[in-house]
Amino acid sequence: MDEIRFNQPLQKDDKKEVGVKKKKNSSFLIRRILKLFGIIAILAIVVLAVFLGKDFLGGMFKTESKTYNAVFLTNGQVYFGRLINKSDSEFKLIDVYYLQLSKNKGLTGTEPNQSKKFSLIKLGSELHGPTDELYINASQVLFYEKLRSDSRVVQAIKNYK
Repeated sequence: MDEIRFNQPLQKDDKKEVGVKKKKNSSFLIRRILKLFGIIAILAIVVLAVFLGKDFLGGMFKTESKTYNAVFLTNGQVYFGRLINKSDSEFKLIDVYYLQLSKNKGLTGTEPNQSKKFSLIKLGSELHGPTDELYINASQVLFYEKLRSDSRVVQAIKNYK
């Protein structure tokens, strides 16, 4: 009859099985830690994408621009404002201004004495009372450019405010 002892030393085969279990447990723990770091990395990328705006992920989460732009349209009109969204189909400008031409007649009222004078008009002061946002179809835009902070238009906008 075989004897059963409760505190008997491990046999060689038993030692191998315990070592294999320890290796399996440690590799399982390492895999869980790597998964946790992967999830944290993905969350960090999403948070950065939200806070960095246009410069990250091709403008998926665009933030408001602080610089002024000039947007030139196919009909000859030029709008100045802060470009806050540009997609394949449309541009969105806020804090919008445009130029209006007014002619000053000379003393005689003849054509050669007339001088051209441009006035910067704030969008929203028109009779129909539009909001200060402008959505422009991208097919109507010839080009757009950023304006320097020392440009005459930007200085006029700052003086208007």
